[in-house]
Amino acid sequence: MTEHQDGSLAYLAYGLLDPFPDLVAAVSTRSGGMSAPPFDSLNLGLHVGDDAEAVWRNRRLFCAAVGVDADSLVVGQQAHGTGIAVVTKQHLRRGSRAWDDGLPGTDALITDRPSVPLLTLVADCCVCSLYDPVRRVVAVAHAGWRGLLGGILPRTVTAMSESFGCHPSDVRVGIGPCIGPCCYEVGHEVAAEFEKEFPGERSTFLRKEEPASMHLDLTAVAQRQLRQEGVLDEHTEVSGICTSCNTDSFYSYRAEAGVTGRFGGLIMLRA
Repeated sequence: MTEHQDGSLAYLAYGLLDPFPDLVAAVSTRSGGMSAPPFDSLNLGLHVGDDAEAVWRNRRLFCAAVGVDADSLVVGQQAHGTGIAVVTKQHLRRGSRAWDDGLPGTDALITDRPSVPLLTLVADCCVCSLYDPVRRVVAVAHAGWRGLLGGILPRTVTAMSESFGCHPSDVRVGIGPCIGPCCYEVGHEVAAEFEKEFPGERSTFLRKEEPASMHLDLTAVAQRQLRQEGVLDEHTEVSGICTSCNTDSFYSYRAEAGVTGRFGGLIMLRA
């Protein structure tokens, strides 16, 4: 990923997706916004206790920096599940200014409509941006450990195929900053769930740290699931940035004890 600056506002773009002129795909940071601590400063989450007007101004700043109309944003009410919405022009503005107006129980958004910006919010979970340049379809997904166990990413690729005829081998995926295995200690119950879901693959996504703690690699799970679904390795980009290690640039629910903002992944087809 590469960092871009618009004044004091910083955001990231995927090298894999940047070459496509009909696409906007960006990940915000926490720099350059209006929110006061502990949400300083570019918090995009309306559901975390921050001042709603500050959040709206932050969304407008981020969208202006990447060339998107903030009023048109479509946002889901994320539930750490596997709910997927196929978005049309009728959904424009859903969740743009109020959490309660977002698409209920939705952790992935898909569209083939131009000028329909999709936004997902994270603070340790994986933010995944998907693009099929052949069918001109985009998607964005929020994938924490519960969503990954439920198969939110393969389900999103399947929904792209079923709704728009996408072939997984054509789909490009960017996996943005998330909490890394260096910091993501999980209980043995969670570790056991992943061992049950992926028998014989423990060393791929779990590692044992002293003293006997288990650490989970969310991006390794995401890559494994995408590969199994037919997405090519060369069509996947992983940021490799740990949110917990970089709270100066990103929000981290774990590192900041749950009192923090949200950064976002935005994707849109240009008209």
